[in-house]
Amino acid sequence: MTETLGGRKSVVTDAVCLALVTFVSAVPYITKLGFYSDDWWLLETFSSSRTSLGAVLEDFSVRPLQGIYAAPLFRVFGLAPLGYHLVNTAMIALAVVLLYLLLLRLRFSRSEALGASLLFLVLPQLSTIRVWYSTVQVPVRDVT
Repeated sequence: MTETLGGRKSVVTDAVCLALVTFVSAVPYITKLGFYSDDWWLLETFSSSRTSLGAVLEDFSVRPLQGIYAAPLFRVFGLAPLGYHLVNTAMIALAVVLLYLLLLRLRFSRSEALGASLLFLVLPQLSTIRVWYSTVQVPVRDVT
């Protein structure tokens, strides 16, 4: 199995590099992000003191995981967007590392798995979930 994976040390190095690429690619813009569009509805939902689990599940009956994930973030970060975007970037990093590990498990070569994961990370389909807080359910869903 280690021949297929390129050795445990190589896999760990690749995973760390993927996470670093995720964070380094966010450096130019992450401190400039705010809240947009549907973010305000989401924040208003939590600011009305409805952050108990029952209220969150009621308000987010269609997407309960989004509510369970977003409510504690509101309690910690309130109306300061940087914290939300840092956590979201960490979730994207986790998702791309898990994709890499999945591809290795499916017997892709190390270079194929790393290349596909990097490609996934830099494609424009991730631009929305990087800047729009109300889409946090996307990387969370990918991780779960």
